Amino acid sequence: MKDDDRGTFRHKTSFTMLGFAAITPPFPAPTGSGDWQWVPMVGSKCMSGEETGVHLRYAANMTTTKLAIYLHGGGACFNTATCAVSSTSAHPGQPGSGGIFDATDARNPLRDYHWLSVPYCTGDVHVGELVKKIGLTKHHFNGRANLRLVVERAVATFPNVAVRPTSMRCRKCRNPSASHAPPHAYYAPIGHSSAARASCTIQ
Repeated sequence: MKDDDRGTFRHKTSFTMLGFAAITPPFPAPTGSGDWQWVPMVGSKCMSGEETGVHLRYAANMTTTKLAIYLHGGGACFNTATCAVSSTSAHPGQPGSGGIFDATDARNPLRDYHWLSVPYCTGDVHVGELVKKIGLTKHHFNGRANLRLVVERAVATFPNVAVRPTSMRCRKCRNPSASHAPPHAYYAPIGHSSAARASCTIQ
């Protein structure tokens, strides 16, 4: 990853993923605040067809090659009843800074990671790529395509990170009063094998 004196990235990556070739622009440069940035993802869709995006937070150490992707949960949509209660927020609030997102707690094995937090508004557990009418409503099950857009831009932004997604479910914290991890804490650590064993273990 390279940046010039104005802090803008010059790197672009051409690659093939899941059978699709693309030249993809990187994510926006860091703001210097260490806060989450909301990045709209052109071409993404929620169930309603509304565009969504991703929350991005760079690590304090910009030379790190460690990147984690957090996939929000929110229920599967497969009939009128389940679609009515499935998460549909195209632009949810920021993930915060607790638990696995805590960049200051030495007990957190993911404190020095770059983070991407992917909203869930597609009703397809992030794996769909289909338009289907359920009841009287047309639904865009676009989770797979959305995630592909995110990973493509991650590759363009972090060229030194090996994209090797794995996923796991974060264990519930023993202390329920502590905000150690959000509900449905699924994440895909990329490029650092020790993260595959790291879950909600901060006490």
